[in-house]
Amino acid sequence: MQEINTGKWANLPFEEIREKYPEEYEARSRELRYYAFPGRESFYQAGIRFGKCLEVIRKETEGNLLIVTHAGVMRGYLSGLLGVSLNDVFTISQPYAGITLLSETNNKIKLEKTGWRLSELLDEKEIQYLYRKCKTPEWTIRHMEAVAQFIHVLEEKI
Repeated sequence: MQEINTGKWANLPFEEIREKYPEEYEARSRELRYYAFPGRESFYQAGIRFGKCLEVIRKETEGNLLIVTHAGVMRGYLSGLLGVSLNDVFTISQPYAGITLLSETNNKIKLEKTGWRLSELLDEKEIQYLYRKCKTPEWTIRHMEAVAQFIHVLEEKI
């Protein structure tokens, strides 16, 4: 599932966004729920998009599902599922490379757990096995490793 479309903000650090687009940055801070990035979508819209897609997938599939998405989209969806204000969307744990477990009973979706990290569930050997089994492209592996390394650096600074 694609991340929230941030348009001209894509791939920019927040410091640069604050500097280049101060009014839009402030508007987003005031009303995170419905703020749509210039010409794009809000957390609310992304959550709706994910929910609709999830419904289609559930109708066409039997058994367990694995859906890969980005944190913003998942936060948008979970805010509606949990009744959390999207202005408080960042209270929903969605670490980089995080795992969220949803279950379904009587056609109702329930959050079981959020915020797991793959490294908490699998060791390096198991992760490498999954990369091979899933034929994960090398560029994707390198990207995920770079993100993980960046997160470790940030965690050390906190």
